[in-house]
Amino acid sequence: MRSPLGALIVLAGLALPAACAAQTPSVKDDCPVSEVRKNALPEGLGGGFSDPSRPPLWMGDDDFVAVLFYAQSDDPTISPGGTTPSGANTKILWIVRDSTGPLTINGSAPGGAGFTQQVEGGGSYPSIVDVPRGGCWTLDASVSGERVGSIVLPAK
Repeated sequence: MRSPLGALIVLAGLALPAACAAQTPSVKDDCPVSEVRKNALPEGLGGGFSDPSRPPLWMGDDDFVAVLFYAQSDDPTISPGGTTPSGANTKILWIVRDSTGPLTINGSAPGGAGFTQQVEGGGSYPSIVDVPRGGCWTLDASVSGERVGSIVLPAK
């Protein structure tokens, strides 16, 4: 005879992985991609976007945002060389709460040399990110030598 409690425990166990998966970054081709967000930008970091009902795709947290202007639908895959296959620039707008001075982006991927890119600005830093090759790229951002955030993107 089967126990109703046993069935409930089994059902709860089946639901748990799905609930956890919704909260973790996705993995695309063995790359632990940062969560792509489609909700409104954090309070105080969303100024300048004219239609709050259609927020841009972004990655980050309450103090650090990377707006993925190049992204198609929900796919954060970036193209090497600074342009997409359609010819658009791989533009990322970095927004950092309470920051002054230039933003430095340090890109690293397994199996090869990385890159460093500096973007002038203060608080809001428009950039065209030029990853040199395909792979799984970690983009670490710092302002005035202080790390402010990091995102992970696949590149093809």
